[in-house]
Amino acid sequence: MTDTERAVDDASHAPRARERNGGKRWPGRRRPVRDELGVLLVLALLVAGIGIPYPDFLDTDNVLSTAHNSVYISLMACGVVFALAMRSG
Repeated sequence: MTDTERAVDDASHAPRARERNGGKRWPGRRRPVRDELGVLLVLALLVAGIGIPYPDFLDTDNVLSTAHNSVYISLMACGVVFALAMRSG
């Protein structure tokens, strides 16, 4: 059996294993850090990493301009989330 076939075979058994474990991916142990917290930490590190060498990046006008420009991408991302959530399974 090739590595690809083994990965597909393992992936096909994963949903059944979760059903047996009450829908939990890691039964019996808690994840120490949620995924969202990790994303926010990386975002904060990126902003700090850019803001330290380029202080104008953290200027109020630049931050507001960046926030206004990111609204369109955020709205499109919300639409994609609904499309992904409605997938047939």
